[in-house]
Amino acid sequence: MRLLAAFPLAVLALAVPGNRTVWTEPAAPAEFAAEGDLVATLASADGLLILGRPCALELTLENRGEAWAEIPEAVSSGLGLSAPGLRLSGGLATGKRVALGPGWKVTLPVALPGEGDAAAFTPLDVAWSLPGWTAATVTLDVLPDLSDATADIETTAGTMSARLFFDQAPRTVANFVRLAEDGFYGDTLFHRVIPGFMIQGGDPNSKDDDPANDGSGGPEWTVPAEFGAAPHVRGTLSMARNGDQVFGPLRQFLPKMLVQIFGLQEQKALDALMAELEEGGLDLTDRPSYLDSAGSQFFVVHAETPRLDGQYTAFGVLSGGLEVLDAIAATPTTGSSPTPPTAPDRPLADQKILSVTIHRSGGSQ
Repeated sequence: MRLLAAFPLAVLALAVPGNRTVWTEPAAPAEFAAEGDLVATLASADGLLILGRPCALELTLENRGEAWAEIPEAVSSGLGLSAPGLRLSGGLATGKRVALGPGWKVTLPVALPGEGDAAAFTPLDVAWSLPGWTAATVTLDVLPDLSDATADIETTAGTMSARLFFDQAPRTVANFVRLAEDGFYGDTLFHRVIPGFMIQGGDPNSKDDDPANDGSGGPEWTVPAEFGAAPHVRGTLSMARNGDQVFGPLRQFLPKMLVQIFGLQEQKALDALMAELEEGGLDLTDRPSYLDSAGSQFFVVHAETPRLDGQYTAFGVLSGGLEVLDAIAATPTTGSSPTPPTAPDRPLADQKILSVTIHRSGGSQ
């Protein structure tokens, strides 16, 4: 779906700074900049349109030519341009005729309504056009409003209930909800369990008979990281990343190496040394290319783990079923360093996700 200036011009909301230079009639310019020098751009801070909510954009009109550029009166009136309604860099033109001097730029806040025919999970191209100006376009990700969404994760050990952090991680929550409602998580396993740390699942590869590929699967797309203020406390739902398949084992085995090298045995001492190494530039949790590699795999934090904050996208927290989390975390596993090709930290008995049910304000899905 593509919106040209077809969306109502009345939806434009304008603001203006206190200092401005005013050009008024009859000082009309003798000539105007040539086509190609007049550039319009549209920008969005987060690239999101959440259905049912206003969407804030910025429309910038810039005169890159060496002569005056006029915005026709009829168009400027329709856009609501006026002296109180302009916020610009370089100067201001006002009166019956609105014009931009050479090098002038005007930025207009644009408020799009979040209601219409846009489909959730489908990119929406928004465009603005004006005769003589280059067209301005921006692509928005359209998401349903999932502010009140909750999830029930039914497992072979019982059901865990969670509230989701849509306002902190909208793309991540929408992705989780979309996968859940499509039945993606049914019969996947918690294939990696580390008591006192987390339980990890959601990989479609865990449905097959090859444990060696567990932890490497997901959908055909990835979701960008959304690091919010939510800490990784007990019961937090957070997204796993593809990079963890490379650096996760290194983080697991490094403490054992440190014990052998430095004789460290207490967990607090290990954590302190790990923190010092990371502060010194040794990054064992991430590489830049892995930040945006989340897909379907998620983990549930078993015990508070502050070192994950700002490294992984927390998108929810358990509101019920902590005893189920404890039961899964307590299941016997292969341990952290089994004999290859046995996968590390894999439960000896399958811990299966039977289904994930989403509850929206309008009812269950």
